[in-house]
Parts: sequence; structure tokens; C-alpha cells
Amino acid sequence: MLAIVPLAMQLVLLLWMADLQSKAEIQLGQATRSKKIADHMSSLMAVTYFVAKHADDDKESQKKAAHESAVRMHDIFSQLKTLVEPKSELAATVARSEATSLKMYEIFDKILATDDRAIRNPLWIEMRARVKEMLYGDLLNTQKQYELYAKQGVDTEFKLRQRFHDVALFGGAINLLLSGGLALFLASNIARRLKRLDDNNIRLASNLPLGPAIAGSDEIARVDHTFRQMAKALRDTARKEHQVIEGARDWICSIDKSGRIIATNPACLKMLGYTTDELLGARLVNFISAENALTEQFVAGFANDREEQFADIQLSHKSNGKVDTSWSIQWSESEQTSFCVVHDVSERRAAEQLRQEVLHMVSHDLRTPLSTLGNVFRFLSQSDSGLVEKTKTYIQLGERNVVRLIAMVNDLLDIEKIRSGKMLIEKEAVPLDECFQACIEALLPAAEQAGVRLEVDPTALIVSGDADKIDRVIINLTANAIRYSKSGDTVRVYAEPSASDCEYQMVTVHVIDQGLGIAEDQLDSVFERFHQLKDEKSAERSGLGSGLGLTICKAFVELHGGRIWATRLPQGTQFSFTLPLLASRTN
Repeated sequence: MLAIVPLAMQLVLLLWMADLQSKAEIQLGQATRSKKIADHMSSLMAVTYFVAKHADDDKESQKKAAHESAVRMHDIFSQLKTLVEPKSELAATVARSEATSLKMYEIFDKILATDDRAIRNPLWIEMRARVKEMLYGDLLNTQKQYELYAKQGVDTEFKLRQRFHDVALFGGAINLLLSGGLALFLASNIARRLKRLDDNNIRLASNLPLGPAIAGSDEIARVDHTFRQMAKALRDTARKEHQVIEGARDWICSIDKSGRIIATNPACLKMLGYTTDELLGARLVNFISAENALTEQFVAGFANDREEQFADIQLSHKSNGKVDTSWSIQWSESEQTSFCVVHDVSERRAAEQLRQEVLHMVSHDLRTPLSTLGNVFRFLSQSDSGLVEKTKTYIQLGERNVVRLIAMVNDLLDIEKIRSGKMLIEKEAVPLDECFQACIEALLPAAEQAGVRLEVDPTALIVSGDADKIDRVIINLTANAIRYSKSGDTVRVYAEPSASDCEYQMVTVHVIDQGLGIAEDQLDSVFERFHQLKDEKSAERSGLGSGLGLTICKAFVELHGGRIWATRLPQGTQFSFTLPLLASRTN
């Protein structure tokens, strides 16, 4: 609003100056008109005097002077009529003077028309009276009056123009002072409000309460309002982050380049038994339980400008215990600090060690007696010791269960090798028809017993891989197909070359059954460990497996550089996997 004041002042000055200019122009016009009227009156008197001056001349000179003066007087009266206002006193004066001039020329014409002195003398007397009336009557008074008007108009016009200049000068100066004072006031007000914004910015950075809000609805007030909303959001976010860090189960800390702990959350008490005050300023190396090359490399890493690193380090508990930890470290270049998240993996390491011990027990303490039991059952079932039929049945049942337990133990060991990356393959040229033949030999009795027709297409394709593992994949997939097929169904096994995005061509092996099929939502999850089908009709059959067979198949196929997948058919399921093609016997 204050900015309108100098504008209003400027507008008033302009209107005032325009009024003075207009009045000066009017006065100038009136003065010019009065001057012209006075000049025309003087011209009339001069013409009248010109006529009177030729009174004693000869007739020819008088006629010539009369004609010239009449023409001039007519022109002057014509110009005067354009300058005077109709029905005004000046118009009446001009009319009377024009009538007098006409009468004068009429008398002059009579004088020129006769030579009789008796007639001419009275006419000359009357002529002189008309000339006197023209010279010293209305014309002279009017001429003096309008000369005065012209002089007064010029003086008034000069005064108005002088006032115009004074108004322009002093009004401009006042307006300039007013504008400067207003600008100074606004600048100081803006500077004061901006200083408050800057002070609030410093307060926010120092985590201090903000100053009073800036009143008003201008841009600075809106910026202050937005700043306060931003400050509130930042503080809410910082509070939530602080709550998350303070309540985190993991130990979160900051470590400078020298390896000193400069910030920590309360989780250190539960993990290491030390309070935050005991850890702040301490060197991390003092809490590392074992010093070796890995530890030295880990500690030295804090002095390097690495972006991110991970490490597993064993720390010392305050009670002299050992704590296995996993570190995630993020380096901040701007802070020159490493931000660390430390997770306690002691329980996981203990569980891992326990698992290793169980696997060791399974592989040595369980598999050996199971193999011995299997040999005993096999010996008894093949001997001619005259055992009764019922006894032989129990012996065969025991043999099958022992074989199943041994297969489960082998699956567990294979899964552990795969998980630890110790499973290796020995690549060689493997004819697929030999793998198919091994499948027939292994599963034909089971298929006949289940009433399932096993159909294996002959093939001349040769792949690159581990023959034993390829046999296990084909046998496992085919055994599952037989297991989930009903009597009278057909299980088909065949292979075909397939296109691939790899540098080498692939072979696709298909195993198709006509069983119940796998639901669409389980086609991907069937390859997960210990997965069992969920439909009731397959529950009994699914209980026969360990739930690891398809997981092992997937791992074996991926070790060969291939992939495996399942497809639901209108009747049954198709399992397919790819292997690298080496050659074909036809070639």
C-alpha cells in the first residue's frame, strides 16, 4: 500500500502541471487574438488616415487611393469578423466601424463625382467628420483596449509557465524525497524481516526454537510460513529417525577416519554390554576380539574413502564373551565419517555350526549304519534260507524304507553342497539315449507296478555335461510323473533341439504325464525346498518324497548352464529342462 503514495503524488503533480499548461496555452491564444484584433484596428485607422491624406490630391490620385483603401479596408473587416464572437460588444463595434467606413466611401464617391465647390465643401466637412469618427471613436478605444488585453495575456501566460516550472521542480523534489524515504523505510523493513528469516535458518540448523512468525500476507510472510512448515516436517522426520535409531535392535554407530566411535545408539548395551558413554570416543580396535590380517584390513578401511563395504568381525563382550557381528559400512565424504550398522549374528553362527554338526552326523553316523542295514536286507531277500513268505515281505518292506532313507540323506547332503557352492560337475560327452536307457532300467518296474505306461522316444543327441547328474534329473522327474499318474496313464520322455540366446545350441528334454496336474500358482514354487503340493488328491503321493528332488534337479540343470520349468497341460503336467548340445550321432 505504501508504494501507492509516491504514485498518487506523481499523478497529482501531473494533473496540476497539465492544468497550468492548459491555462497558459489559453492565455497565449487569447493574447494572440487580442494582438491581432489590435493590429487590425491599427490597420483600419491607417487606411482611414491614408484616405484623408489624399484629400488635396487630384481626382485621379484620389480615385486610386479610394479604390486601394476600400479593398484593404474590406479585407481587414473580413479578417476582423473571423476573430470576433458574434453578438458581442466587439462585433457591434466592428459593425459600426464598417458602416462608418462605407458611409465615408459613399461621401468620398460623391466628392469625386462633382467639381462644384459649393457641393464638395460640405461633403468634405462631413467626410472629415466620418474620418474623425473612425480615427478617434470606437476604433481607437478598441485598439487600445485589445493592446492592453494582449499585454495582460502575455504576462499571465508567462506567470503560468513560471508556476508550471516551479511546480515541476518543487513537486519533483518533494516526490523524490517521499519516494526515497518510502524506499528507505521499505528496505529497512524488508531487511529486518529477511534478517528474521536468516536467524530462523540458523536456529533450525542449531536445533533451537524458531523466532516469532512474520505477520502479513506478502511474499516474505509466505516464505516464512513455508519455512516453518518445512522446519516442522524436518523435525518430525528427525524425531522419527531418532526413534528408529534409538529403538533399533542393531547397533548403529558413526566412526571417524581414525577409528574412534563418535556416535552410537543404545543397542550397544545389549550387544556388547557397554553404555553409550563408555563407547563414545573409544577406539573400535579395542573391542575387536581377535587381531589378524582381516581385522587389520577392516580397521584400516575406515581411513580410506570407500563408498561401501561389508565385513564379518568378532567383537568382545564386556563380560569377556565373544560376539559374532556382520558390519555394513557407508562412507560419507562430506562428514568424513563412516556410518555403520552392526548386526549380531552369533545365534546364526551357532545355528550354522549346529547344522554343520548335524550334517556331519548324518553323513558319517547315520548313512553308514543305514547302508549296513540295506546290505543286510538285500542279503536276506536274495538268500534261499527258506524264509516264509510273510517274512520275506517284511524284509522287502524294510529294504525299500532303508533305500528311501539313504536317498533322503543323500538329498540333504547334496542340498548342503549346492548351498555352500561345493557341488561340482565333470563335463563330458553324454549320449541322451544312454540316460533314457538308465531311466527305463531304474523305473520300469515301478511303472509296471503302478499300471503306468513308460514311453521313451529314442534320440541321437549328445550333450555336454555330467552323466550321473543328468541321469538323476531325468530319473527324478520321471519318478515324480509316475508317482502322480493313475493306472492306465502314459508318461512320455523325449528330447529335441531348441533355439537359444546363448552362443551354443541347446537341447530340451521333456517329461510329460497325464496325472492331476499342478495348479498355475504353484508352477514356480514346486522347485523350492521342501515344497509339497496342496491339493488333497496328491497329498498321499506327495508324502512319499522328501520335497528336495525338484530343488536338486534345478540346481543340477543350472550347473550345466540350462534352465528348468513346469507347464500345466489340459491333462497332466510337462517338466522341461535344457542342456548344452554337443553333437548328434547322425552328424
